Amino acid sequence: MSALSPKRLLFVSGKGGVGKSSVAASLALLYSQANAKTLLVEMNAPNHLASLLGHPPPPSQPALSEPNLWMVNLQFRSALKEYALMVLKYEPLYRAVFENRWAQQLLDFIPSLQELVLLGKLLFHSREKTPNGQYRFDKIIVDAPATGHVTRLLAIPSVLLHTVPPGTLSQEAQWMEASLQAPSTAALLVSLPTEMAVQETLELYHTLSAEVRVDVAALLLNRFTPPLLLQEELQHPALSNHPTLLQLAKQQDSLAKESYNAFSQLSQLPPPTFKLPHVPSVQPTRNTLSALAACMKKMKGLL
Repeated sequence: MSALSPKRLLFVSGKGGVGKSSVAASLALLYSQANAKTLLVEMNAPNHLASLLGHPPPPSQPALSEPNLWMVNLQFRSALKEYALMVLKYEPLYRAVFENRWAQQLLDFIPSLQELVLLGKLLFHSREKTPNGQYRFDKIIVDAPATGHVTRLLAIPSVLLHTVPPGTLSQEAQWMEASLQAPSTAALLVSLPTEMAVQETLELYHTLSAEVRVDVAALLLNRFTPPLLLQEELQHPALSNHPTLLQLAKQQDSLAKESYNAFSQLSQLPPPTFKLPHVPSVQPTRNTLSALAACMKKMKGLL
């Protein structure tokens, strides 16, 4: 079985700048083009992915952007209102409690409240079903926060279960934790072939699997550089007569060695590790994302 095939809810994360957002968007394109009803989720983000894909900013509810692809940007205030109304059942009471100035200032200081509300809204969409009893979405791809923030987000239910007394909040935490630890939920960790990115990926894997207990289905090494020349070819006299060409060859060889070392370190972890080649682009575009999707489609064992 492929690493991601049994997963419905997939959190794509990694160190900031490794390309996790591009990977998340590319995966969403790949699944939607394979006729899977796919939801691409951003969380408190500036609608970056919508603009990359050539779509207007989505509303606070999942919106169909193109065939089989829905998008949503979860925002704290709108998610809080929706959640509070589900509990309070009465909008005037919601306004009295949550929309006065003092309450809004207090909400900003409650630890992890934003993460709790956003995670709850996300998991609500993961449980949505159609009238015939099928899940509304076949795949939910989350452009999750970067390394440190994603562990805090996914650990929220467990923290609540150990800190709050039995009641409504603990019941919410129970189903949220069960959803995150279900076999259909997993994380996909993206890294770059640099020492800092690899180290953060290793630490994130151990935190998610051992402490948060969220399955890490696969590791993706982005911008992998394969070797172009053998070592004896680098020593060829013809290269020494062309200093600029020799310098470029040595730079490429250095990147290849760095990529090999990074892949070797990541491959020591239990999940499978896949190499994603560098797709030249100053700024990601839809064409870039489509190229990344085509590369992932060819990776045996990933999808």
